[in-house]
Amino acid sequence: MTSLMLRDIEKIYPNGTRALKGINLDIRDGEFMVFVGPSGCGKSTLLRMVAGLETVTAGEMLLDAQDLTKLSPADRDVAMVFQNYALYPHMNVKSNISYALKNRNVPRDEIDLRVAQASEMLNISEYLDRKPSQLSGGQKQRVAMGRAIVRKPKIFLFDEPLSNLDALLRTRMRVEIRMLQRQLGITSIFVTHDQIEAMTMGDRLAVMNNGIIEQVGAPMEIYSQPASAFVASFIGSPSINLVKCEMLNGVVSLFGQSFNGFKSVPDGPVTVGVRPEDIQFTEQGEGEITVTLTESLGAEEIIYGTTPSGEEIRIRQRVIRPVKIGTRIAVKFAKSKLHMFGGDGQRVD
Repeated sequence: MTSLMLRDIEKIYPNGTRALKGINLDIRDGEFMVFVGPSGCGKSTLLRMVAGLETVTAGEMLLDAQDLTKLSPADRDVAMVFQNYALYPHMNVKSNISYALKNRNVPRDEIDLRVAQASEMLNISEYLDRKPSQLSGGQKQRVAMGRAIVRKPKIFLFDEPLSNLDALLRTRMRVEIRMLQRQLGITSIFVTHDQIEAMTMGDRLAVMNNGIIEQVGAPMEIYSQPASAFVASFIGSPSINLVKCEMLNGVVSLFGQSFNGFKSVPDGPVTVGVRPEDIQFTEQGEGEITVTLTESLGAEEIIYGTTPSGEEIRIRQRVIRPVKIGTRIAVKFAKSKLHMFGGDGQRVD
């Protein structure tokens, strides 16, 4: 069994920048954990600290109860797949995959067996004699994963490995990586800024922002019960509609509709969110929008509009009939679909 515990992890650079602020997280045996967040939030820094490529300012990292901070990168028994593949251009595929094993003086027969197994698993057996320059981006990424697989590590670390691939190949590769991880059962950490990758790949997500973890949970748990306005806005495509409102005696108005029964929410400023797919067109409704833009995605359509008071709104609907720009449409949504956030941005129910 392989589990990783992060306790009060801090990272402060010499110039005083505090990149990570008291990170606490338990990653379970065999789990596919995704660190997701915007650029500069600290997700790659945290991953590199697990790998030993960044020093830990304070706190401890325990891999199966062993303190990683006391070990060199070579002794941590982790394998990392980088965004830029990091292949040796003068070596062929077989040599790239087996390089780390040769450095560890693994017997040649064992090396050949591991390379053959990994190559077959990744469908790159026919490319073993090629140089990296003769491979496509997807093939290079498979070679990088093969190099990690043959090491048989305790943990796989993926640092935005799909960022350099085109959209179609990214979709295929994320499926392949997820299936491969399930087949091997190796505890894995995957870093991405792409919330679609995070939602489709992770057993759990750690949503990071400004050096802290805002929420940890299963993808649909985070989507349906975001812990903060930031999480609500970052997870979901198209983004959630967030509107600043005033709560008064348990009543709040949104897009021309009034909702009551929020007695547990204090009076004052609140931010109310509603997902685009939770807004419906209706023949008669209290709210009305003017359509300003439409985006057709085939089976569904993203509709942008404004309310009479100037609030912007996004709606996600299955295509039943085309909607023309300038059309005025009545809309409705249920109170149960509202997400309420207090003045501090944290969820209130």
